[in-house]
Amino acid sequence: MTRFRLLFAFSILAVLATALVACGGGGGGGGGEDPQKVLDQTFSSNNESVKSGDLSLKFNADVTGSQGGTLNAELSGPFENQGSNQVPKLDFKVKADLSGSKQNFNFDGGLISTGDSAFVNYKGTDYQVDQTLFDQLKQTVQTSSAQQGQNKQSAGAVLKQLGISNPKDLLTNLKNDGTADVEGTSTNHISGDLDINKTVDALKSALSSASALGALGGASTQLPSASQLDQVKSAIKTAHFDLYSGQDDHILRRLTINLSIEPPSGSTKKVDLTFDLTLGKVNEPQTITPPSGAKPFSALLQQLGINPSALGALGALNGIGGGTSGGGGGSVPALPTPPSGTSGASAAQAQKYLNCISKANSAADLQACSALAP
Repeated sequence: MTRFRLLFAFSILAVLATALVACGGGGGGGGGEDPQKVLDQTFSSNNESVKSGDLSLKFNADVTGSQGGTLNAELSGPFENQGSNQVPKLDFKVKADLSGSKQNFNFDGGLISTGDSAFVNYKGTDYQVDQTLFDQLKQTVQTSSAQQGQNKQSAGAVLKQLGISNPKDLLTNLKNDGTADVEGTSTNHISGDLDINKTVDALKSALSSASALGALGGASTQLPSASQLDQVKSAIKTAHFDLYSGQDDHILRRLTINLSIEPPSGSTKKVDLTFDLTLGKVNEPQTITPPSGAKPFSALLQQLGINPSALGALGALNGIGGGTSGGGGGSVPALPTPPSGTSGASAAQAQKYLNCISKANSAADLQACSALAP
């Protein structure tokens, strides 16, 4: 439990680093020379929305110690928003490489969505997602989008719930680093640091209030204690960000965050985390086409040793509590139920199934979970 709480604390600080940079301060204006004004302009609600672009998202972790290793993960490719409540068009490539003292892992695949159908690439082969499953996903996206619209809160509002009334106070060493080219666009480059002491103190105050628990979505028994947060304060040596904002449109083109952590005890000596988000060809038309000669999705499931009926169980879970209705009042298309499943699955049985698949580490584990499917 202690390790979980410390990991939770580090994760919250990483999220806060992103949110604090995103908040900036009050209204925009000025010529962008002042780094605070660049932040304000970049995250102003008056900016044009990003509806399309070429995304590059990289995450790197370098762990030093007796059980150290490295993780490099990347998601990249074009995307294009199709409008509210619609599945976007995208052509993303996904790569992950884990190299450690006890485990090595390598993944190279991709995901294509045309807005009306989807394809998965695995080991160089394309597979078309079953249309019934895609329609299920599309309905989920529409329902989720509607719920987010009802419960939408700005980053500033969430931080205020956490007891952070003025995010600017938690950013330090802000400076203007001049201009830089990002994917063919001239940008203003600013940098700064997250004041760890002030941030941890604010987080400790936030976790002591009931409203903060709701914002974090966790139970009080799972949250880090004040003493554990103090360990986080001493463990984080660096929390630095670099932001690149379009000179003409003030749209974010790149954001990097670097965390350097030295745990106070244990086999891990140091952890270096890097987050790098880059946007190119912003709001330009994107060409996304379906692959030719794609195989049925069931062929991929068979290759992985997964019983296709397990996907039917996911559809059954979606129907618990009366099902989900679409915007027009129709029911979500039901996926085929597994042979041993029952239409009146209990919430307890559904939870067992979800717990099982959340802990699965291999195709064999997923296959074993199908026995618990409602």
